[in-house]
Amino acid sequence: MSEELAPVIARGLEAFEREDFDKTAAALETAVTIAGENHPDVLHLRGMLAWAEGDLDRAGGFLLQAVDAGPSNPTAYLDCAELLLLTQDDLSEAEAAVREMLAIPDLETVRAEQAKLLLAQIRFDHVDSDPEEALELLDTISSELRKEPYYQSLRANVLMHLGRLDDAITELRKAVEVHGDVDLKYQLGVTLRAAEQEESAIATFLEVLAEDAEEHGDTALEYAEIQDLRGRVEDALEELPDPLLRRVANVPITVQVGPTKTQIRAGIDPRAVIAFEGNPAPEGEEGALEEEAELLGLVIMRNSLIEEIGDDEDIPDAILMGIVEEMRRFFGVDDIHIGVG
Repeated sequence: MSEELAPVIARGLEAFEREDFDKTAAALETAVTIAGENHPDVLHLRGMLAWAEGDLDRAGGFLLQAVDAGPSNPTAYLDCAELLLLTQDDLSEAEAAVREMLAIPDLETVRAEQAKLLLAQIRFDHVDSDPEEALELLDTISSELRKEPYYQSLRANVLMHLGRLDDAITELRKAVEVHGDVDLKYQLGVTLRAAEQEESAIATFLEVLAEDAEEHGDTALEYAEIQDLRGRVEDALEELPDPLLRRVANVPITVQVGPTKTQIRAGIDPRAVIAFEGNPAPEGEEGALEEEAELLGLVIMRNSLIEEIGDDEDIPDAILMGIVEEMRRFFGVDDIHIGVG
């Protein structure tokens, strides 16, 4: 990067980090004047501005072009991979960008460890998931990144998927103690439940319920909102295959701001979008869809839905996925898959 261009790009990226996107745009305009539109570092900055504007497709295109052209700033590789991971468009491209960054000679240690952390997430999320490789990458990180909630959450998630539930719980308990983060606390509850430590899971989930309710405040439901959400659930039910639809078609649909303590104690997830009420399939009874479970009601949780979606267009998919996830829990059947989007 030329001596003239470097401070302009740095100024634009710093403005992006501060969310001062007017100054980002001004820096981009100056950078184009200096180096032209196709310079890799200019493409990087253009991609970040498009990201800030919410145009993720254009942002991804610019960042991929920047990486292909060989940017002088290693951050471009990280930014490209992070966006592709966010959109889940092409994790193979995301992985390639990170590995290319790691191949840069004399890469700063902090940059290399940031890249390894991101690569671990990619290897874990990839369609060809490799949690063992993800754990190996995480365990090579020795910097302050190990103390970050993101690192601790990812490592615990990897451990959980490797069947090392006690290790995952230990990791999360330490993280919660240090950070007091409600998302880590929720993950701890999920892991405790997976480890069949139900009393501890419920106690943790009740804390999550209280903290989430405090964050949302006292937001009562309006009649029009209740009717709208009930209608959206009815529409989502129509997307189910007939064998599944018959299980839920005639149950009453209600709307709540969030779950109650009683519902949490009955096994409902505190952040579930959809909750089934009634008598779930006996624990360990696979395939109890037809007879063992008794479904008495379906509840949609307004606050959880708000947290789940980016905008109103996401509501149908969020509701449908919530229904499928709750069917797995309530009926004891894991092999339920519905296409969304």
